Amino acid sequence: MLLGSLLTLLSLLIFINPIRRRVSILAMMFLSFDRPEDRPYTLLWLITQFMGSYIVLAIVSIYLAKYNALGLLSIPILINGIGDGLAEPVGIRFGKHHYQTRALFTGKKYIRSIEGSACVFITSILVIYY
Repeated sequence: MLLGSLLTLLSLLIFINPIRRRVSILAMMFLSFDRPEDRPYTLLWLITQFMGSYIVLAIVSIYLAKYNALGLLSIPILINGIGDGLAEPVGIRFGKHHYQTRALFTGKKYIRSIEGSACVFITSILVIYY
């Protein structure tokens, strides 16, 4: 797990500006996760998010291993991967009821839709149920 997390973090280095300016496919790949509200810190936010996730994952893995319950790790991973991954396209396509929320550690407000948030909620229920 440690090796995988280090390789993931190192693989993000190919997206630094001097490299992606020279390699057009990397520039296009970068655009797939570069959100306007994250600029100019897109890579920094992504790297810190991955690092935080791996630290929490390692601690929870150690705890769950004590109780022979490592399978429970799939719950937050699936909810985040499926629910959060679908929330944006669902919110953009079907979102008609909007609300504002703030990000952690900043006063910046973001607009979200109840439909996109419901996608995460429904995914959570389904993942936990199955």
